[in-house]
Amino acid sequence: MKNPDNVKSKEELKSAIQTALVAGDDNALADAMLDLGTQIQANILTEAHSMTAEALNDRTALAARGVVPLTTAETKYYSAVISGNMDGNAFDGAETLPPPTIINRVFEYLRENRELLRHINFQTATASTEWILRKGDVQLAFWGSLSSKIKELNDKGFTKERMNMYKLSCYLPVSKSMLELGPEWLDRYVREVLAEAMAYGLEEAIVGGDGKTMPIGMIRKVTDGNHPKKTATKITDLEPVTLGTEIMSPLTREGKRAVQGAILVVNPIDYWEKIFGATTYLNALGQYVPNVLPIPATFIQSTSMPKGYMCAGMARDYFMGVGFQGGIGFSDEHRYIEDERVYLTKLAANGRPLNDDSFLLFDISSLEPTLRRGNSPPNQESQETA
Repeated sequence: MKNPDNVKSKEELKSAIQTALVAGDDNALADAMLDLGTQIQANILTEAHSMTAEALNDRTALAARGVVPLTTAETKYYSAVISGNMDGNAFDGAETLPPPTIINRVFEYLRENRELLRHINFQTATASTEWILRKGDVQLAFWGSLSSKIKELNDKGFTKERMNMYKLSCYLPVSKSMLELGPEWLDRYVREVLAEAMAYGLEEAIVGGDGKTMPIGMIRKVTDGNHPKKTATKITDLEPVTLGTEIMSPLTREGKRAVQGAILVVNPIDYWEKIFGATTYLNALGQYVPNVLPIPATFIQSTSMPKGYMCAGMARDYFMGVGFQGGIGFSDEHRYIEDERVYLTKLAANGRPLNDDSFLLFDISSLEPTLRRGNSPPNQESQETA
């Protein structure tokens, strides 16, 4: 039994998960995930038991607490899970894969709560998937004789790649009390644990994955088999000329495409110490207006981005496929108390930038914040009239 005096906060547990991910410590990662799952379970049990019988039957009240109506397939799946509780098997009684709608709801949660993941294009996938990717700048249409082969377009614009999916494991500590709440509450618990585990695992891979046992990150080279970290370009300010020549211009790929909606990914500490001051101005009314840029781009904070660096690109140039790899099985490696069993689910995932130049890496360690003052933001500076 866990000592109540040693219970960590949710933020401390999330930090422990990220630390274990960066260090590649599987045992520490499993322990941190189990601690987080146990805490989530305890919070849900407390919340459910605090509701009146009337509220437990009120769909509106349940929806406000994250308990959503289930599809027929989801109800059937979770009912099989709960029926297994009679002989202590729980998830062992659900032999089929969890319905894909569960993962879809997890994605919805991630997009709402994780800014970087909100911009990434997720797709459900199987354990081994063939991807059709564009190579270079796709020529969407071309002039030629009526007998020109369409193959010419396909050969020039697209490439077909088969990529194996990598494993992302999540631990689910499940007590009998949790199962007794019913399918809807069990669904909320599974989704919340998966979302927390996936949020850190996916974001860590999307930003800096080495491509060996995980996806290739934005700050890594794609074509080099070792996927080394890209060489960072040093910038010391966020003036319009710098943003235009160092970031936006290279992203146009020598003028072959227009760049809209770029993302600029930075570590939270860099955002507040360097970026915030350089993108905030004081207007004529004495009000501070934050996050003002003279380019069509958005700053995104990610704890997975190394301190002192910034990554820039268009989010659509990174793709990620995720799906269940097998069902949810009992784990013999971890057990806390007699009334609780620990289950392990494996998610299959892979992703990568489309090209080496899809995302640019910058060294912002010497960037100096400059407070904007005046009655107009930096992209609306007054011009002298003739």
